[in-house]
Amino acid sequence: TVFALKTDGTLWGWGSDSNNLLCIAGTSNPNRSSPVQIGSAADWTFIPDVPVASSTFFVGIRAGGGVYASGSLGGISSYAPYSANLPGTEPIQFVASTGWSKVQPMDGVQRLWLLK
Repeated sequence: TVFALKTDGTLWGWGSDSNNLLCIAGTSNPNRSSPVQIGSAADWTFIPDVPVASSTFFVGIRAGGGVYASGSLGGISSYAPYSANLPGTEPIQFVASTGWSKVQPMDGVQRLWLLK
């Protein structure tokens, strides 16, 4: 699955919607060969330039520095207020605090670096 930000601040993705990565759960065709908008927010400011945790989940940062996620949190769910697959058609705020500027995967495992 591939993710991209448009200049208008919207988040787009294509590929597999396994684990609800693209937030289109419940559709008859979970795989997308062309970009679909993920959620309705238009204030995304940062997404990692490499996949996070073997593409089982997505994380990104929105205006104000909130960290949002979609997909399956797997091994990092014990560090978050959610577990297993994140539901719904919008990425969910994953870290309670704000003011973050970057999020990067750590050594290809289900751990993240958060930078202010």
